[in-house]
Amino acid sequence: MAKTAAYQTLRDEPVTLQNGSHTALVMKFDLPNVVAGRKSILSYVADPFGDNTVSIEWDLNGTNILTHSFNTGEARALQEIVGADLLKDQGNELKVRVTDTAGGSIFLSDVVLWFTQDV
Repeated sequence: MAKTAAYQTLRDEPVTLQNGSHTALVMKFDLPNVVAGRKSILSYVADPFGDNTVSIEWDLNGTNILTHSFNTGEARALQEIVGADLLKDQGNELKVRVTDTAGGSIFLSDVVLWFTQDV
């Protein structure tokens, strides 16, 4: 069966995550015909604000895939290569949460997952 690159937009609108109030975002999605044995790529825009010091953690289907700390207020687009065998056809869950206790805040948007798909 032929394989092709595909993507799934998981979040287009900005969301604010901050310690003490809205600390996490959960995105649930299906990926029909995903090739689970291949690595994927998580892409997102991060914009820390306030005191600009904030740490976030990303979990995909219960596995930590990224921990990142910010200490400046510049917006930036980031990517992370995600290990193989974490995605499935149905019932995927991507969770991002603020992990520090210092009161940091962050805007997140444009969350996209690139993956390989059977066609």
